[in-house]
Amino acid sequence: MKRYTPDAQSNPPQLVVVGGGIHGAALAYTAVLNGLHTVLLERDDFTNHASANSQKVIHGGLRYLQTLDLKRVVESIRERQRFYHLFSHLIKPLPCVLPTSGYGTKGNAAFRLAFLVYQIICQLTCRGPLRKNLNHRPRLLGKKELVELFPHLAREQVRGAALWYDGLCLEPERVVISLLKAAAMRGAGVANYAEVVEIGRSGQRQLVLTVNDRLKKQRYQLITQKVALCTGAFFKEELGCGPLPGELAELTLIRGMNLLLPQLYAAQTSLASRVGNKTASRFLFTVPWKEYSIAGTHWEHCADPRAPWPEKKQAVEAFRALLAEATPDSRPFPAPHTEHLGCVPGNPSGRGNAADQILGHFRLVDREPGKSGDLLQVVGVKFTTAFDVASKALQRLFPDKYLRDTLDFPALPSGSPTGDPAALLVEYQRRYQGWLKPEQLEKIFQLLGDELPAFMDRILPVRSPDQGQLKETELYRRLATFCVDEEMVFHLDDLISRRLFADTPLPAELLNSLADCLTELLAWSPEQRAAELVRLRQPEGER
Repeated sequence: MKRYTPDAQSNPPQLVVVGGGIHGAALAYTAVLNGLHTVLLERDDFTNHASANSQKVIHGGLRYLQTLDLKRVVESIRERQRFYHLFSHLIKPLPCVLPTSGYGTKGNAAFRLAFLVYQIICQLTCRGPLRKNLNHRPRLLGKKELVELFPHLAREQVRGAALWYDGLCLEPERVVISLLKAAAMRGAGVANYAEVVEIGRSGQRQLVLTVNDRLKKQRYQLITQKVALCTGAFFKEELGCGPLPGELAELTLIRGMNLLLPQLYAAQTSLASRVGNKTASRFLFTVPWKEYSIAGTHWEHCADPRAPWPEKKQAVEAFRALLAEATPDSRPFPAPHTEHLGCVPGNPSGRGNAADQILGHFRLVDREPGKSGDLLQVVGVKFTTAFDVASKALQRLFPDKYLRDTLDFPALPSGSPTGDPAALLVEYQRRYQGWLKPEQLEKIFQLLGDELPAFMDRILPVRSPDQGQLKETELYRRLATFCVDEEMVFHLDDLISRRLFADTPLPAELLNSLADCLTELLAWSPEQRAAELVRLRQPEGER
């Protein structure tokens, strides 16, 4: 994947996607599969904002049965199954447990009926590639089974639990990168650190984008027919397009915060814990991820996602105290490793608290009301439904074009195995056992999928098995080289936070080794190297 510059392609694109999160990446990938000449521009690094800062759950829509919103149930099931199919090495079934204690609509009988209806909908919805993991069926647990999973609940007045399955996304950043690499392989232009600062018109049917290349520190113009603004929390930026349509202007922003904690439970199962009182209670979910737990979510209003958050420390401590209340244990509740922060759109007409004002569904808004509909703002809400949003946005932009679904194409995103990922991993461990340890191969497979042989091809010509297995530091230096060459890494933060070690603490020796590696590859001065280490430790909004 080489970085797009206007000199690289002489013919103007039919579509420019602005924003390199999950919605922009899904839209660019779907557009290219449908034969549209596409360019995607991201002003920071890819998946630098809300797309990576989540609980990493691909929701299956069970909760929509509570309001009998069957359309949303079907949509969520289909989109969860799409992720299973497109990213079989990155998405795995996540068992979710909600303890039951009452009767009526919140008791076991209600869940038994809901599970029956849900299974019927799954069978009717899922055909062909959508059938993966359907053997993971929801069911009820007795109290004994529940306590075996979560011993601290033995002291609680519970009857048992409801168990269902969502999807767990091991590496959201890699999902976005694999979509962008796949789009680039099929002819799309892709660039990070390319900020669209203004959008104007040249004639009735041409849009002109002024782009600030933040790496080359120069500006250029790009002409296109259509623009999809997938700018996430920054959907109110005017970009010279005139006043915001009322539908956008009225929306607010809601900031979400999850805490990454040391592993709270031995069970690799998500647990819902009720907090509050009978008149105002809600659930907090603790999700297992690698050797950690992700607990969330705290919601509050946010005026500007790039502005400093002076009350962040107090908010973290207050949320930690709430989690401790929901997790009764004799041990002190642990301090978080880090926080996930991301913003979603809010609807001010909702109820008073921030969580109840989160926009229920995506919005597609023409930025130039009354004109030709060539400039579309995509206001996404959920990671899970990004492909559904992408197809609807493309149909809105290209109403005369027949668009095929991503499931209609045999081509998977870059790195996604066509067969069983577990069997493929075993084959790679057998093939490369002289070079890497099994746990090292498992880590690289999780990052690269079936691109792993392409990475190993860089090692094999210059190293033989009799030299012994690669040391950890040497392995990651080679991975860093791969990411610079193939995945547009230009900063230490790009490599550490969004390619290799998202949310994973690094030993100082390994961090310094990778800094040295990028210094050699990108020709940094000693001052630049020092600045990159400082940048890595800065909060997102200050980089």
